[in-house]
Amino acid sequence: MNLISIVKTLMKKLFFMSPSYCIVFLLSWFGLGVTPIPIAPFFNLPLILVLVRTKPLDINILPLFFIIALGSGLAYHEPNSPFGNYFDDLKVLTLVGCVISAFTLFPMIMYKVILNYKNIKEPIGENSWYHGWLLFPLLWTATSSLIRRYSPLGSWGDWAYSIYNWGYTGDPLMQMASIGGLSIINLFLALFAQFISDYMIYNYRIKRMNSENSEETPLINNRTNRIKKLLEYNWYLMFAFGILFMAWIVYGSYRLQQIEDNHESLKTMAIGCILPAPDTSIEDLLKSSDTLANNHNSKIVLWSESAITIRNPKEFNDMMDKAKLITQKKNFFLGLTYKITDDVNIHKKKNMLTLIGPDGNIVFNYQKVNPVPLVESYYIEGGQNDPPVKNITTPKTKRDHDTVSINVSGAICLDMDFPELLGKAAKAYLVLSPAQTWSTHIGLHHLRMASVRAIENGYWILRCDGGGASGLIDPLGRIRHIEVSPNNKNSQLFSWDIPIKEQKVETIYAEWGEWSVWGTLVLLLILRFGWIGAWELSPHQMRNIWDGGVRRINDGQQWVDHKYNEMFEYERIHELL
Repeated sequence: MNLISIVKTLMKKLFFMSPSYCIVFLLSWFGLGVTPIPIAPFFNLPLILVLVRTKPLDINILPLFFIIALGSGLAYHEPNSPFGNYFDDLKVLTLVGCVISAFTLFPMIMYKVILNYKNIKEPIGENSWYHGWLLFPLLWTATSSLIRRYSPLGSWGDWAYSIYNWGYTGDPLMQMASIGGLSIINLFLALFAQFISDYMIYNYRIKRMNSENSEETPLINNRTNRIKKLLEYNWYLMFAFGILFMAWIVYGSYRLQQIEDNHESLKTMAIGCILPAPDTSIEDLLKSSDTLANNHNSKIVLWSESAITIRNPKEFNDMMDKAKLITQKKNFFLGLTYKITDDVNIHKKKNMLTLIGPDGNIVFNYQKVNPVPLVESYYIEGGQNDPPVKNITTPKTKRDHDTVSINVSGAICLDMDFPELLGKAAKAYLVLSPAQTWSTHIGLHHLRMASVRAIENGYWILRCDGGGASGLIDPLGRIRHIEVSPNNKNSQLFSWDIPIKEQKVETIYAEWGEWSVWGTLVLLLILRFGWIGAWELSPHQMRNIWDGGVRRINDGQQWVDHKYNEMFEYERIHELL
């Protein structure tokens, strides 16, 4: 073949696959990012997996890579970008899209390569069983877990966020994060993609064999029967997955129906948030803090991220002295947020959160661990500390005769997108989260991402976002209150009440982290290899057990059909009478 023939062949194949590419592009655009369509990933991932598994990698992979990169880049497009001009923003979007596309395709390509290398796409012998169904979910879950742990953006771009947890009601599926975090959500998506792609591929192969081979031969019949057997196994797996899906819905709905009873006697505590205007002075911030403590009885007041830039030690000491004085006078806790020159690297600054108590002592200091790449990383020094967890007790006042004792922690902006880091604060009842995003568009998405940390660890989150969306999130990830930053020249003050219970919400993820997911996968692998071994050692006995199970399922289906027929027949006779 000459070069022209090769180009024509490639163009024909690309044109043939272009409708699929268009669908992937649209589903990536509207299924990821800030405001995803929740159902889109349930179509997109199986379709991408089918394209990877059925098309040659040398022809298919580059167009598919660019289509996913373009769609996911547009999904995170932000009109009010902090990067200066359109071309800088385009570079960032291209980078984000390429990263998401690479992380999406990598486990799929590895899955195809392993299947081709091991030749386990179909059972080898008559008694072998569907070999590859657990491999892709394992690769997908492991890849997403490694990305969250080592990416400078943490969990940004994770497919698990496409399940849209939002508002006061929350999402039942996202409640799975209380068991295994984002990993169990990714495992759920990967299993769904595996089963649906298997069904599409095997069903297509059977139809193609039936249409291409009108003349039956023992060889054709044997291959067709093997694929039909695979399709049968796929149906049973999808049936089991459907039962598991319904169980998750019931579990998530049960968790979300928990709410404070109006007749239940619960202590409450007011907590406040200050969004300072540009160039706000320390005196103005302290005056606003005094207003929340005095007029709204706020026991904890938090400033948004980097509310003040400290230029020298004198300004720092002056701020601390005034803050300690006002907290002692008004009996409240004050979360100061500021930038200050790093002690070691004078060319960079530290992004700090300091909580001061009513006695004038510092409860904790926290330095932002993960500066935003390209925006902060060139001048902000990342900290090496874990989120602190400290117990605080509100003092008695003339208006409040009862004290409240809770564990408090803190994390700044992007740090909230690192699940393993925020898992270190799992013992906290309340996490203070100052932030500074550049628009409502991104701020709302960031608030929704933070709500998953609440589900994972069972704590309240006070998010105080100077440029995006501030809110109060409960331990089940429901956003109880939300205030969008107007981005004007005036400071904004908010105050909300949180109920105080004797015990915080405990979760499996807070106790075990992602080990709960990996333990489940190990158990599935053990059962998987045990099943294969049983078929190898006792094929006749396993065949009897398998046929007995299939027979019982068929009997159950016939019983249900019979009861439906009786019911409709009764209705018809009743209508005639």
